[in-house]
Amino acid sequence: MPDINRTIDVYPTIIGQADPNTLVIIKGISGGVFTEVARVTSDANGNFRVEPTTPLDKIANNRLVPFVGILEGLSVFNLNVVDPTTTDQVPTITSPTFNQRISGAKPTIKARGSRGRMFLF
Repeated sequence: MPDINRTIDVYPTIIGQADPNTLVIIKGISGGVFTEVARVTSDANGNFRVEPTTPLDKIANNRLVPFVGILEGLSVFNLNVVDPTTTDQVPTITSPTFNQRISGAKPTIKARGSRGRMFLF
């Protein structure tokens, strides 16, 4: 699930965990109504990844809530939903190509993205 207070697009990638082989329903605000926006079954390890089939409303205070049956999971509030990201907002990472030899103990990896965003490698 995205972090609280994040800016996301109308079809964010939602990643989470549940019990293995469990149906997870994700609800959010779409069309002015708190409704189902995605449905996914977790894998044998309990991991899931899904993008909504219904776009989230472009508002500054949207939320995503996972449900397993009638049980409500950890809610993510204050999501600022905007139009799909532009190329300036998507990180660009330049790294060595396949089978290219790297010299030294600390190779240089160049990256470009939005100010204040963290890159995890």
